[in-house]
Amino acid sequence: MKRNLIFILFILFHHSLYAQDYNPIPIKTESVTDSFYSSYVVEDHYRWMEELPEKEMIHWLNEQNKMSEKYLTTCSNRTSSYWSIDKYSFAQYQRLQKIGGYFFQYFYTDKNGLPVLYYKRSPRSRSEELINPNYIGGKDKILLRTLAVSADDKYLAYTFSRNGVDWAEAKVMNLHDGTMADDQLKHNGLAWWRDGFFYSTYHNDSPLGKTLDQKVYYHRLGTKQHEDELVFDRKNPRLRFNYNVTSGERFLIIKEIDEDNDYVNIFYKDLNADMPVLRPMLMKRKEYINILDSRGGKLIAEVDSEMQSNKIVAIDPANPYRWEEITPGFSGAVLVEASPHKNCLVALYVISHRPVLSVFDYNGNSLYTLEFPVGTSVGNITGEMEDEIIYFNYESYSLPPITYQFNLNTFQKELFEQIVVNFDYENFVTEEVIYQTRDSVEVPMLLVYKEGMERNGKNPVLLKTYGGFGAITSPSFDPGVVHFVQEGGIFAYASVRGSGTKGHSWAWAGRGDKKENAINDFIDAAAFLIDDNYTNNQQIAAIGASIGGLIVASAAIKRPDLFNAVVPIVAPTDMLRFEQFTVGHMHTDEYGTVTDSTSFTHLFNYSPYHNVKEEVNYPAMLLITGENDDRVPPFHSYKFVARLQEGEAQKDPILLSVRKNAGHSGGNSLYNNRREDADIYGFVLWHTKGEE
Repeated sequence: MKRNLIFILFILFHHSLYAQDYNPIPIKTESVTDSFYSSYVVEDHYRWMEELPEKEMIHWLNEQNKMSEKYLTTCSNRTSSYWSIDKYSFAQYQRLQKIGGYFFQYFYTDKNGLPVLYYKRSPRSRSEELINPNYIGGKDKILLRTLAVSADDKYLAYTFSRNGVDWAEAKVMNLHDGTMADDQLKHNGLAWWRDGFFYSTYHNDSPLGKTLDQKVYYHRLGTKQHEDELVFDRKNPRLRFNYNVTSGERFLIIKEIDEDNDYVNIFYKDLNADMPVLRPMLMKRKEYINILDSRGGKLIAEVDSEMQSNKIVAIDPANPYRWEEITPGFSGAVLVEASPHKNCLVALYVISHRPVLSVFDYNGNSLYTLEFPVGTSVGNITGEMEDEIIYFNYESYSLPPITYQFNLNTFQKELFEQIVVNFDYENFVTEEVIYQTRDSVEVPMLLVYKEGMERNGKNPVLLKTYGGFGAITSPSFDPGVVHFVQEGGIFAYASVRGSGTKGHSWAWAGRGDKKENAINDFIDAAAFLIDDNYTNNQQIAAIGASIGGLIVASAAIKRPDLFNAVVPIVAPTDMLRFEQFTVGHMHTDEYGTVTDSTSFTHLFNYSPYHNVKEEVNYPAMLLITGENDDRVPPFHSYKFVARLQEGEAQKDPILLSVRKNAGHSGGNSLYNNRREDADIYGFVLWHTKGEE
């Protein structure tokens, strides 16, 4: 009897220890009804949240933040997440870049400040402070974005944004005597030519208005912006452009992207000509074409399509439809980065989560190949066309970045910079597993766990993905992952369709009307981890950011029984309204569009906001957004949270955390980065391990 009483007291104490107060915060509803194709009538109770916040909504957001802060602080404290993540966060600086004749690097000089730009003139000399964003904007939070150095190494042009928005300002610094010019930009960077640079602007009529009508200008130093020369403009306001100037300032390249018709046009201007004229070069091309640089009067380009995968070719602008192959497309290998140099070309491939660095001459002969372990990452190759020494970074989820210098003549790599860690990273195991989807497609997935992990069906698992735009998400050091694995967890990354992990066809198999493949692949990854006895449905959490946030939110709505916690970050969730704001219309090829009946049906089927059911208790969710996000407007998270919280069956917590003075990504201090990581991993551990 006494033993039973002790057991009952223990159970009561255990539940009181892990219990947390959660009370949904109500908000008004105003019904708006839309009709689509005579078959769909869609009711929206929270359309009014798409407007600038009014008094009632501001109060609601403040209350949401108070509730989530209290809940997440408890999670973090009881899982030691902040203390642990702070211990593993070694990176007081960010990756080295060589631009022109200078070496640039960002350092955090203050836990509560933003990274400061330093530079030096040689790799082993002492760095000097160059730009401190903490002194630029007064109360504004300033994030330095892009850097560009003039050909004579005299001027640095840099862009920065305020409080997380994508709109940026540009300044030019004589590297000795300060600021010279200001310009308004968005998204695209700067390209130097002679005593000025090319830049672009968009029309912007409101904070969340559509981003349209891009134009490319040339700005000459010492002149006013209204005097700038219009270089490229089109009548169709939906077109967008990329541009660059090749080595030696030989060619201006402008790529025009028509996403409505799914083709690109490429124009060039020979800047060495007596009378430079912008000319069409490749028109209405369906394949992916990226002009990397120029050499000997020819353009070096990466080409990727279902017919010509990952080739690097030379293109003579005078005869642009006869391409000279430099490197072939390799079966099973995806080209992720290429860096042309005077006598050779450095190409970085990924083969089933394994990076391979290769060097070729311009006749296509392989000169050198270096393979790295599975689950590691190589990238950020920096160096100019004439350089004999280049630099690249190497890292993994459990290993902070190491910088190597690499000699292009001897092919010797030498350690340049590394961080000494205070945990045994050799006890971390990274392996690739292959799982089969419901339609018999094999999907690769990385697993990171501690040596000795047992497949007993009781391991906490954090499953992550991105799954869009053909992007390859390379492993990068994450102190939160280290903490999670040290606590006995398994971190899993599923390379679902829609990503670029297995090339062009893999990306297309998960985009547009096939976007549900990416979501189903993610669901099937969770099912695999459960069926293969890694974990169970009470100990698995899902996380993703941006399009990855959409995928994990949609997966949780479709299969709430599979997950115990879900963290969508800056996620689009109302897919019937996404294309109406900012850059959404630029991504209808990736997501779909309501203007096509078939596409609409797919959008409606996977849109998280529109598939919430009143009678379902969904997994605990933490929605994170930035109040100034002008890429995925924060109302997506607001509306989704409001709809989930109103459900009568919803018992598990639905939390909203709105980052102040923040946008879609970046711009946090060291402390804020670690605080947010602690919130996320504390929440995940609480719901995958805390109530064992």
